[in-house]
Amino acid sequence: MIKVKVNAKVNISLLVNGTDSEGYHMLDSVVASANIADVISVQKNDKDEVILSSKDGGIANKILALILKMRASYDFPCVLVNVENNIPLGAGLGASSADMAGVIIALDELFDLGLSHGQRVAIADSTGCDTAFMLEGGCGKIINRSTVVDRFCMQERNAVIAVKGFCNTADVFRLYDSLPKTLQAFDNVAVIQALKTNESVVGITANDLTVASSTLNPNITRAIEILGEGAYMSGSGSSVFCFDASDDKIAKLKSDGFAVFECKIGNFVTQVIKE
Repeated sequence: MIKVKVNAKVNISLLVNGTDSEGYHMLDSVVASANIADVISVQKNDKDEVILSSKDGGIANKILALILKMRASYDFPCVLVNVENNIPLGAGLGASSADMAGVIIALDELFDLGLSHGQRVAIADSTGCDTAFMLEGGCGKIINRSTVVDRFCMQERNAVIAVKGFCNTADVFRLYDSLPKTLQAFDNVAVIQALKTNESVVGITANDLTVASSTLNPNITRAIEILGEGAYMSGSGSSVFCFDASDDKIAKLKSDGFAVFECKIGNFVTQVIKE
C-alpha cells in the first residue's frame, strides 16, 4: 500500500490578469501550504474493479476518471483507493487538487510507472489548476493556469482558517467577469519577499476574487469583519485566513458557526508513506 499525505494550499495573494486566447483566467498567485492534510491510500485490488472510498462523491468521481485515464496510458491493475478527507471542500484550499495529486503519486509509486516530473505535471494539469503545485506542496508562485514558476521557503506561521458554506469556482469566475474591475497596484514579488523574511503581508497582498465570492457567500465578509486587519480569502473561497488571530476572535468565529482550523502555514511538503 502507498499512502500520500497532501496538505491544503492557501493563496496568500491571488491576482487575476485577464484571460488568455482560450478564455482561461491568467492568475498570479503566491501559495503556501497549511498543515491540514488529506491522506490518499492506494493498494492493488485483485478483483477486476476500481473501488473508491471518500466522504465526497464528487471527488470520488474525479478520482475514478483520473485512474481510468491513467490506465489507458499505463498498464497497471485495478486498485482500492481510500481518501481521508480533512481539507474542507469548496473552500478554496485545494481539497480536490490534493486528492488528484495524491492519486497520481500513489499510482506511480505503487506500480513503478517511472513517470518523470514532467509527466506527473502533465497529468496533474489535466485535472485542475492547483494539482501540479500539490504534487510537491510547500510554498511557491503560480502563474497563468497552473505553472509553478518559483518555489521558496518561509518560516512557519500560526494561522486561523475559518470556513462557513462553500463556493463554486465556476460561479465565482463567472460573476467576477461580469463585475467592474478596479486597478490595484499589488506586487507578488513583495509578498514573497515578506514571507521569506518573516515580515507582515498586511497591506501588500490581495485576492481579486473576494468581491465575487463574498457576493455569493456573505459568510466570507463576516469572517473578514471578525478577524479584522490581516484577514484574506483563499482561492475562490469560502475560506478566510489570518495570521496570529486572537483567542477572542477565534471564539467569535466559533460562536457564529464557522468551522475554525487553528493551524500553521509554511513549507509543508507532500509526503509518501510506503506500507
